[in-house]
Amino acid sequence: MEKAYQELEKMRAEKQSEEAKEKTRVSLSDPESRVMREGNGGFDPCFNAQIVTDAENKIIVGVSLTQDCNDIHQLENALFEIDRNTGKTPAEMVVDSGYISADNITKMSGMGIDLYGPMPDNKSKAKRKSEIAPEFYSEKFTYDPATNSFTCPAGKSLRYKSQYDAGQYTYYAYLASKSDCRQCPFKAQCCPKAKTEGRTVTRKQILPEVEAFNKKMSTLESKTIYKQRSAVAEFPNLWIKEKLKLRRFRVRGLVKATLELTWAALTYNLQQWIRLSGGKLSPELS
Repeated sequence: MEKAYQELEKMRAEKQSEEAKEKTRVSLSDPESRVMREGNGGFDPCFNAQIVTDAENKIIVGVSLTQDCNDIHQLENALFEIDRNTGKTPAEMVVDSGYISADNITKMSGMGIDLYGPMPDNKSKAKRKSEIAPEFYSEKFTYDPATNSFTCPAGKSLRYKSQYDAGQYTYYAYLASKSDCRQCPFKAQCCPKAKTEGRTVTRKQILPEVEAFNKKMSTLESKTIYKQRSAVAEFPNLWIKEKLKLRRFRVRGLVKATLELTWAALTYNLQQWIRLSGGKLSPELS
């Protein structure tokens, strides 16, 4: 119970709102686990197992266990495990959509690692603000690259204000003069809720690393490389689940469960070693 309370406080500290903190729950049977969605669509206390496999010999070169239900943050840790176990950094990595983000693409590019995976979703999820009239939507504003500014449908200028990175894009924000908007006869249609500032519009520009990644992944060669991922990455997971029956950990706690996963990976690697040696062990081991 004491351990469960400690984990509960830790999880609540990660939440932003009081409502989210109140809804936070922790497992009493294994407080270090986290509730995650399973393959059957249900939710259970789980750990997130990460297995990294060498494509050439099908050997597991890295394993780790995390409380994070999202794979997006696990790519750097995978590199750490590979380096710790092999002393090398891979020249190429093939991952599924769970690891693809602008941040990961940029980091891998900076490290000189050729990353392969599905292209990020380019569909905009932005919703129209109902209070803005269609004739004053952002796309009705004209951008001038020479002055790095926008002109609104009423002829007023919006100057560059700031920029930030989000998803696979860099967003540039432009702000109109407060006095221009206050005196504008179209204020009610354009920015009715702007009280202290003028109208703001943004333009987005895809990050160069993401653009290069998308261009690479649109080629037949890259698509062929990505198709190899399933046979390399999914087989060890399936083998461990079916041969060793490790669909649920037999122990509790992050450390013990990590040890169980490590032993399972070692067992898998021994089987692969026998396969690679032609089914014959060395005299010292026979």
